[in-house]
Amino acid sequence: MKKKEILVAALMMGATMTYAQDDSGPSFEQIENKNGREILPVAGDIAIQFDASPLLNFALDAVNIMDYNGSSTSSPGFTDGNGSVIVGKYFLTDTKAVRAKFQFQTNGGLGTANSKVTQYFDSNQEVFLDATPNANGDEYTQIEDVQKTKSHAVVLGGGLEFRRGYARLQGFYGGELLFMKGGTKTTTEYGTEFNLEGETNGYNASGDGFSGVNTRILEVENSSMGIGLRGFVGVDYFILPKISIGAEFGWGFGYESTAQTETLTEDWAILDGATTASSNESTTLGNKSAGFSWGTDAGASAISGAIPGFGSSAALNLTAHF
Repeated sequence: MKKKEILVAALMMGATMTYAQDDSGPSFEQIENKNGREILPVAGDIAIQFDASPLLNFALDAVNIMDYNGSSTSSPGFTDGNGSVIVGKYFLTDTKAVRAKFQFQTNGGLGTANSKVTQYFDSNQEVFLDATPNANGDEYTQIEDVQKTKSHAVVLGGGLEFRRGYARLQGFYGGELLFMKGGTKTTTEYGTEFNLEGETNGYNASGDGFSGVNTRILEVENSSMGIGLRGFVGVDYFILPKISIGAEFGWGFGYESTAQTETLTEDWAILDGATTASSNESTTLGNKSAGFSWGTDAGASAISGAIPGFGSSAALNLTAHF
């Protein structure tokens, strides 16, 4: 079944690229508004396309002035809207355009820029020295472990788009090639240091109040890169001259390669030749991975899973032509 799906996709992409050799393409009759302005794009036009959901959310929310009414747009189940995608187009003819895509995200979890998690604990040293917690009525000093995660994913793409339609309604289809590079880095700063005093008094810990901890992770970093091929179909409706609102659906497959994960660890141990323990840092490497995947824009990403549809366009989009 999987081989058949890949074959179908390859044939679809091949047909699209073969059709591109025909510069004539379908034709349509230009229409004008009552002021004589052309409504549809023509050869030489440049277009910028972006996610329309924020504007639609604003329109829904405008029903209750200065009071959020909880209404928001939702995407059809087979697509995944993504506000970080920008698509640029240049029309070679009235019905054929080259398109370029840029997508960038910095995530601590999808859609959340650079996450930070702080955990608070009673001071290990004070807990150790004070056998009866808060015997003097005072609270213990709070120490904290801080974990920061920074993730990023960049997708660049280019392809061809073909259009046909009637009056203000136009359908489009085509294919695009996509490249991606991404990575994640997680660092942890601990409130309790590994030192000789902590070992002597029994409160060497990771900051969570448990004594005797002698190994902890300081940093984990990984990266990946990949390539994808995506076919797409969609529809635009021109609500104003050279301005359209539309939707796009995509299907594609890609290849991803993930580099070895690097883990920086801190140990409290006695090294060979030493007589006392000390804090030591070391780096270990994990396994590499690589593979293929495919699916719709709403499916698992073929490239790192960080971006649905490995570079999908917004499910609902707004396009301006100049």
